[in-house]
Amino acid sequence: MSKKIPKQRTRDKKVALPKQSVTAPDFTFKTYYRWLTNIKDGKFTNYHQEADSYAKDVTSLIHITVPLIYEYHQDIFKNRRMKQTPLNHSHLLTGDSLVLVKKIVNKFIPDDIEEDFSWWQVGSIGGCRIIGIYRTAENSFYPLFVDWHHLLIPDKNYNQIDVNSFKYDPNN
Repeated sequence: MSKKIPKQRTRDKKVALPKQSVTAPDFTFKTYYRWLTNIKDGKFTNYHQEADSYAKDVTSLIHITVPLIYEYHQDIFKNRRMKQTPLNHSHLLTGDSLVLVKKIVNKFIPDDIEEDFSWWQVGSIGGCRIIGIYRTAENSFYPLFVDWHHLLIPDKNYNQIDVNSFKYDPNN
């Protein structure tokens, strides 16, 4: 025997929706480029070993790192006090790291990146590093790719695993 679901009673009163108190952000994380694309260039790779590790890393990136960038964007990009934030491994890219980043980026972004951008690595201890460009005039950060394994600026104490054998690509 099936039970009949009782009809819901409607009220004649109209319910007012709460007023939205969200202000427009003064900072934008603009995902214009396919920044989660896998890249292999010489000793650099951002492939994963398998789907589970990729899912875990992307979830952490979206739910933890990106909101922290919004919260601390002024301290990172304008005040340069990134060491006082949870994203304390953030810094301008220079020297050999910048040369390698530009080489990698030129392979998948055909346009020249304008000169009014500054090149950044944004990340925290033990977390991934987002490589991107910051444009002061727009107060916007454009992620270009992710250095999941800290290979752009390696640390011999932490970069022990052979990531060059990783082949997992979520796009295939």
